[in-house]
Amino acid sequence: MELRQYQRAGVEFLKSNKYALLADEPGLGKTAQALTAAAELGIEDVLVVCPASVKHAWMYQSSLWAPDMPYPTVITYDAISRKKQDKESVWGLIIFDESHYLKNPKAKRTRECIGIGVKSLAAQADKVWCLTGTPVLNRPIELYPALRAFCPHLLGKYRDFYSFGRRYCQAHQTVWGWDTTGASHTDELAGILKSFMLRRTVREVGDQVPDNIITVERIDVSDELRYLILRERANALNAAQERHKIAGLKIPTTIEFVKDLMESEEKVVVWYWHRDVALEMGEQLSDFKPLHIGGDTPVDKRPKIIKDFHYLVQHRVLLAQLGAAGTGTDGLQHACHTAVFAEIDYAPKRIEQAMSRLRRIGQKDKVRSYFIVVPGSIEEDIVSALEYKENVIRVLTGDDKRLGGGDNGLSSLALPRKTKEITEFKNQEE
Repeated sequence: MELRQYQRAGVEFLKSNKYALLADEPGLGKTAQALTAAAELGIEDVLVVCPASVKHAWMYQSSLWAPDMPYPTVITYDAISRKKQDKESVWGLIIFDESHYLKNPKAKRTRECIGIGVKSLAAQADKVWCLTGTPVLNRPIELYPALRAFCPHLLGKYRDFYSFGRRYCQAHQTVWGWDTTGASHTDELAGILKSFMLRRTVREVGDQVPDNIITVERIDVSDELRYLILRERANALNAAQERHKIAGLKIPTTIEFVKDLMESEEKVVVWYWHRDVALEMGEQLSDFKPLHIGGDTPVDKRPKIIKDFHYLVQHRVLLAQLGAAGTGTDGLQHACHTAVFAEIDYAPKRIEQAMSRLRRIGQKDKVRSYFIVVPGSIEEDIVSALEYKENVIRVLTGDDKRLGGGDNGLSSLALPRKTKEITEFKNQEE
């Protein structure tokens, strides 16, 4: 597997720091960089703490980027609170993925993971790396727990919570309490962060990434999902019922992923196939005031919906049905550059049409397409083939001299081999 130039710089940054925050924008390959750095350092006892939605992805990416290194132990943030940690164990490296989950210094999860003192999980590690794609400098208070835990010397006289808040968060007393939601002296804080944090945006490394960054998010496989996958494959020509059930079981993970993504994205298009899936997602994502284009949406009403999605800041999610909105819905490229495929169509052409809604004249940013798939499913085969096709086109047109470099997992001109299903994690929680 070959890293891109900016990823190689990220690997060297991590390798040279005991404590580090890698804050690249989503889609730039933070997982690949962290795993490569750990492998090159020869660290074998790695613990990854992450949201449930990306747990399986860590195991999958480990088989690609660090094949000679033992699988990391992967545990979720929720499990940290449920499971008593072994205070005697010492890890060579702990990686806190989506570390913005640890933004509240008063939260039990934050205290248990990176709280000050020997009882925190971070205190049991030789190295600690935090990964996040959120725009951290927009909310400086969210940086405080990590800075206080790992490099208080950088904060100097502003190391206590209230001093930090007053200096960098415009903190002030209100009738509701202490308000630290603001930002101040951000240039000064950015200077402090230089030795601890590395952040690159898609625009900054645009010449090194394709116009459409495809990321495949492989979710955990429950016994029920595994059974449905077997049924789907055994009856591939008429697997609609199993496909529908699989989609329903994916909803909680998809919702969690979209909510995490909204921490760093202004607007997102979520593609689906089944109407009941859209209804459930609409309810769960109600905080983002979702709009909807489905098969029953009159054609003459669709331009107004797209216009509202573009111009009205409160509408941050558009739920779009693949069959209905995949064609004839121009204008999405002006509204956003990020799409999540909660479901896919078994016809790859329809998926390509959906992706092209954002990859049109007028799009000013690199497009990011996330696919939520179940390992071993027909969906995974289709997305892998589509991803492979995109990579081949880039090579043939000279847009990319070699394949790979993201978190997607495909890197050879040969059709991708089927990655073995990972059914057990080392020290997996019950």
